[in-house]
Amino acid sequence: MAVDMFDSSLMLVMAFALAAALLVLSWRNPLYFLVLHVGSRVVLDSMPEHTYRELAGGITVMQAYSVGVIAYVGAYLALKRRIFGLPNSLTIGAIVFVVLISALVNQNINGVLSVGMKWIYVWLMAGFVYLVIVRNGIRKTCLWIWICLLYPLVNQLVVGLTSPPSYGAGLYSYRGSYHHESDLGFLLLGLVVVTLLLLRMERNRLMKALFVAVLVWADVGILADNYRTVILATMVFWAALYVYLFRQISSGWRFLSMVAILLAGVVIPIFLWEELSARFQDIYLLFENPGRYFDFSGHARPNHLLSGRIDIINIAMYYYLSAPFESKLVGLGAGRLNELIGVYAHNEYFSALIELGIFGLLALLVFIVVNYRRMRRVALAGCAPARVVLAMYVAMLVSALGTMPFRNPRAMMIFALMLGVVYWCGWRGRSRSRPDSRSEYSGSSHEDRVSVGHRMTTAKDGN
Repeated sequence: MAVDMFDSSLMLVMAFALAAALLVLSWRNPLYFLVLHVGSRVVLDSMPEHTYRELAGGITVMQAYSVGVIAYVGAYLALKRRIFGLPNSLTIGAIVFVVLISALVNQNINGVLSVGMKWIYVWLMAGFVYLVIVRNGIRKTCLWIWICLLYPLVNQLVVGLTSPPSYGAGLYSYRGSYHHESDLGFLLLGLVVVTLLLLRMERNRLMKALFVAVLVWADVGILADNYRTVILATMVFWAALYVYLFRQISSGWRFLSMVAILLAGVVIPIFLWEELSARFQDIYLLFENPGRYFDFSGHARPNHLLSGRIDIINIAMYYYLSAPFESKLVGLGAGRLNELIGVYAHNEYFSALIELGIFGLLALLVFIVVNYRRMRRVALAGCAPARVVLAMYVAMLVSALGTMPFRNPRAMMIFALMLGVVYWCGWRGRSRSRPDSRSEYSGSSHEDRVSVGHRMTTAKDGN
């Protein structure tokens, strides 16, 4: 035990020393902190036996880490006078406000830390990434993010070669040293997105070949991770990307892309045929006789349909319908469902209704619609990176039907990074008055670096 504690302490000392050095450099160029954050996040999450221990007062190492990241980014944006006018201030503010009201009504302050802080993180980090891209250019920023996101892929390979696969929920998974399949799955999906962004920007053939190889490797890694929801999200991502980029690619690439999508549509269902057939059978039973399986009386018999998700709905709806009227409006409290029944809802929208009430679900839906319209508008204006991010966003919304991407810190980090890319695309589209003819992917110029606060304000797009 003493040796284990010493190893953990040494790891933390080394991490803090590196962080201190990069923090000093970050004040002059925020790219250093972005690399520090993404790199440390993916590494620390791969050591859950150390980083998810409690420090004091029930707070874990990773919770303290997240608070530190939010504090630094918030302080940076505030002292640089960039925090006012950040995009999504109203939509995310509405969600956080409902979380706070729900916490007060239900006397459950833990929800503010478990849910509210994640949304504040997305709000701040997306604006921070926007500033990083304006300062350093999108190619350089994405390249450093890509380097950091290679670690989970390498981790999966090394652990997979040296250890047997993990087994859970009736499935084998090569999830590396990460705690859960979803932790690795969303990071690999983020790697796929960033790799595609770089592939579209790159002109060197060797680098293109490298990006293609990593792209294939990451997709295989998602299959090996065997988290069904992320596999489905990846399929949706590729299909949506094909639709959004259809008019921008040549007929030859259209044909190859269509063949690849059709091939994936055949291979992946075969790979998951047993699971998929069981899900389709469950759905058929539900539609055939819904009254038999949906029972909100509190006395429902377990039916185990859809991996037990119907049982979760029955129990959760009983608690929700039995709650006072004010709790129907603001929910039972963020994170409360897990405390009541020992499991989360496995559905982002249903969870929003139960834990944050009608107001919380409406706030979430408004956020989703506003950002979808923003991404689609920027994408249709001709910004190719926004099209890739839009496809990822659609995939995340689909995955929210079977898991909790807006509660998963890894998924929220990837989402915040890509949301910052969309902010940059929107600002770039409004800066057409520049006389030069540089590529939209090139680094920043002197004009890129001035009046950022004003441009950030105009990036709100009515939000």
